[in-house]
Formats: sequence, structure tokens, C-alpha cells
Amino acid sequence: MTKHILATCPSCRHKGRFERLGEQRWPEAVARKLGVPTVIALWSCPYCSTTVSEIALLDPTSETEETSEDASFISDDSTPLPSSYLTC
Repeated sequence: MTKHILATCPSCRHKGRFERLGEQRWPEAVARKLGVPTVIALWSCPYCSTTVSEIALLDPTSETEETSEDASFISDDSTPLPSSYLTC
């Protein structure tokens, strides 16, 4: 089952339902040197199709108009979107 997260894209700044694409895996030594986890989830923006790491979506210092609270809702395909996330 595909997982989704509601967030604001750091590239196009649209709020939407990102689809999980998979994981990026780093060797332990590299991850430690970069200060990142060894496994990072990758998500796709529904508007611009940019691939975004979970770190970028949840980063409170990112340059998006919304806060990291936007990325707090994770669902599977059967969960309806809240009305505040629906756009025309």
C-alpha cells in the first residue's frame, strides 16, 4: 500500500499529498559524517514531481511558507484528505 504525507514542497511551495517513492540508504560512515540517518524516506511532490527527502519536508528551517507541522499527517490510500488540503 502506498504511503502519503501532507506537506509543503520546498521547491514549488504547494501544499499537497506527497507519495512515498522509497528510501535512500547511506553507509553508516557517510551518514555519520553528513549528520543524517542511514535511511531517508523519499517523497514525490504532486504538483511539480520533485523528489524530496523526508528531512527536507520536516526541516523547520526550510524556506517554505508553512512550518514542519504541515508534514505531520501520514496516511495510506484509503484516508481522505482534510478539506484544508484540497485545491482547485
